[in-house]
Amino acid sequence: MVKRRVFFQWPPFLDRHAITPRWIVQSMVARGYDPEPLWADLAREIAPRSLNAAASMLEILPGEGAGYDPARPLRVVAIAHVYYPEMTAEIVDRLAHLPGRVNIVLTTADSHRAGLIATELERRGGGEDVEVRVAESNDGRDQSAFLIACRDLLRRRDYDLVVKLHSKKTPQDGYAVGRHFARQQFDNLLPDAGHAADLVGLFQREPRLGLVFPPMIHIGYNTLGHAWWANREPFERLAESLGIHVPIDDVSPLAPFGSMFVARPEALRLMTEHDWSYADFGGAEAYRDGSLAHVLERLPAYAAGELGFHTRTVATPRYLEVSHTSLEYTLDRMAEYLPGDAWDQATMMRTVGSIGDGGVRDLARLHLRLKRPALLARVRRLREWIRGRRR
Repeated sequence: MVKRRVFFQWPPFLDRHAITPRWIVQSMVARGYDPEPLWADLAREIAPRSLNAAASMLEILPGEGAGYDPARPLRVVAIAHVYYPEMTAEIVDRLAHLPGRVNIVLTTADSHRAGLIATELERRGGGEDVEVRVAESNDGRDQSAFLIACRDLLRRRDYDLVVKLHSKKTPQDGYAVGRHFARQQFDNLLPDAGHAADLVGLFQREPRLGLVFPPMIHIGYNTLGHAWWANREPFERLAESLGIHVPIDDVSPLAPFGSMFVARPEALRLMTEHDWSYADFGGAEAYRDGSLAHVLERLPAYAAGELGFHTRTVATPRYLEVSHTSLEYTLDRMAEYLPGDAWDQATMMRTVGSIGDGGVRDLARLHLRLKRPALLARVRRLREWIRGRRR
């Protein structure tokens, strides 16, 4: 008998005691235990990022294709929003790595771009197997193109898997950072045929696997510790309206940052059955943190968990060579001024709270939190009373 309790432990606690739930599950499977009921239960009861960390649900695929069973092919539809037609060739080449027959649908923002995409497909040959759709509006970008322009595909239940990509450039973040982000997405999902086959093989072996996407981007971005940004409160409201009650991660969500993933359509049902409209997304100026598009980017793992589907992140060994060394060095420098192990450090920083910019007011709040918590509570009550009087 294995108690669920080990999976509910705080990851720093597991780190302190060198407890590895992933190895526990592997031992259970080796003894004939079916892990799918376990994953379905945990997906509903544990915040996705906490579960991803506690159960070590990052898959480093060997890229040899041995994990795929060609005798049990899955029905796959690939949906890619191509705002930049010059990326058509790369996207179609990436999708060609998927095993078996794949229905490809390319969405774009207007008829001019659709013409450029069609020309590129004709030049390459084989374009007759690709459908090009023009979205009624580009408000919401790849999110609205996926959920509105292709809602018929997502609701028809004709497919076992849906692959979501888009022509990612991120020019506002600079060339090197934007290029790294795009490579982090494409290279961890569809770098070659062997990796793609291994990825699809995960879904063949795990009937309740709902979603797979790359780990959280961190090189070039300050996502670590901040990845909710202004999206937490609107996320909570949207999740409640959709009937999603999976626990919400407190620091950063487990999410497909970059909006690329592979999923079972059934795992996305709470998102795809909602009747979204382009008006919901606002105009071009509304595409910012706190907007519907950015909230939806963070929603899939939680929507899948509500239905008992678990999520895995996936990466190549080549990417981990870069990512792990960067994380190890960064965490080493951050821990330099903190006492104890991961448990001690995380507990201390929770107590300290935000230090802001380190100004006089920030330091005063820090002193009150650490040395005079009762006084801080009285100050907060007084502030709320004053605000109430002003209303």
